[in-house]
Amino acid sequence: MSPLCPLWFVVFAVTCRLYNENDEPQRTQRDYLLRILFLFNILGASHIIRSKFTTSCGNRVEFNTQQHLYITTKVAATFAGILFAPVGERYCMKKKILVTDDDPGVHDIFKIIFEKAGYDVVVNDDGHAIMENNFESPNLFLLDKQLPGVDGLEICRYLKSREDTREIPVIMISASPDLRKHAKIAGADDCLEKPFNRKALLDIVQKYVR
Repeated sequence: MSPLCPLWFVVFAVTCRLYNENDEPQRTQRDYLLRILFLFNILGASHIIRSKFTTSCGNRVEFNTQQHLYITTKVAATFAGILFAPVGERYCMKKKILVTDDDPGVHDIFKIIFEKAGYDVVVNDDGHAIMENNFESPNLFLLDKQLPGVDGLEICRYLKSREDTREIPVIMISASPDLRKHAKIAGADDCLEKPFNRKALLDIVQKYVR
């Protein structure tokens, strides 16, 4: 076995471990390190593959520069597909937030804040779309407690009773002083009292959407 084999396996394991980390604040540093490890994986795998090519007589096959470049390119393409295709999906696809609030004055505010932060946001002014299952599943529900027709707490209970939505975080928002108590009873994951600032809103969303 090539002496580089054990080292390559260690580097590959570290690369996979870093890829599976979900710590958003450290994403930039982690991605930079992943790129470096990616290069080591390419070189290591290429070396190991070349060392395995032997003739029927047991003699090692010597590769010229063009053949070496071809093998390295193929290895790079394979690693990119296996290891980093999910990275593109996870990092490039925007997380979706479904906001339900009957105050038209805050609809644009929600859109501006979330879209600027890199989220895909859908804003409804009542809960009928949710109660009628006329929506695409988001990564997080943001529900106002006081809504026309269907109360936000009732919507929360409905979402938490359904198998396909019970694991999706629900954050209740309201100016009601007893919001936390009622939100907890309804099964909400968290709550945010109005008025709130941009930082508080994004902090609580980032807590549940990764």
